[in-house]
Amino acid sequence: MKIFLALTLVFTTYLQAYTQVGINTEDPTEMLDINGNIRLRRSVNLDSISDPSDYTNILRMNSSGVFGYIKEKKTLGGYTFYDVYSQEMPAPVTSMLTNGSVPLNVSIKAQVPPNSSAIFFIDYNIPISADKNKNEPIESFSLNYLGIALFKTGDIELEEGSRKFTVFRPANTTTSAIGMPVLGKSVQKVKNTTDNTMYIDYYLHGYIEGNTSNNPVRFGMYSATGSNFNWGRGLMTIMAYVKDIE
Repeated sequence: MKIFLALTLVFTTYLQAYTQVGINTEDPTEMLDINGNIRLRRSVNLDSISDPSDYTNILRMNSSGVFGYIKEKKTLGGYTFYDVYSQEMPAPVTSMLTNGSVPLNVSIKAQVPPNSSAIFFIDYNIPISADKNKNEPIESFSLNYLGIALFKTGDIELEEGSRKFTVFRPANTTTSAIGMPVLGKSVQKVKNTTDNTMYIDYYLHGYIEGNTSNNPVRFGMYSATGSNFNWGRGLMTIMAYVKDIE
């Protein structure tokens, strides 16, 4: 018994003095350094436990054999979540154009990693309002269409992501302004076969048509400061997923 206690004390002292333990190596570089194959005879069966949601880490190993872990990422048809981009309009944009396109200062630069395929889910929600001119009856509002146009690098309009509406004439003649929020979306797939990161700009323009009386048209919000009433603020978001090119 005394011999057993003595050996235990010596072994414990050894472990306290040498925190790195090597198996089949005399020069360990980690807390536990195994020079050889590893076999696990038992592991947790996630199908047998009631809540496997805690097991969200993925074990990875570098070229030196050192283990680490990363959080599990949800996939979408082979794509892995990569990033989310978002931009809120910094201030309202007002225009009195008769016909034309109005830059809204909303632009997002999305990136595609080298040798990857990306899918972008683009959404925007921009409130629009038009004020009648002082001497113009609201029922004869001289404005035909308002809307939002979605573009990408190269001034290419993405028609599936552009929306416009017909301006209505309210029955209430005391109304001084009309408008509504415009929502749009687009799905873009982009492949980058180069060894460099690819960048694509997505941006929004306001759309005005038939504004023959040059009514003030306001995009994005009523005011950047002070009372914004119930307008909210213009917003654009992009959800990005990527996968390696096979």
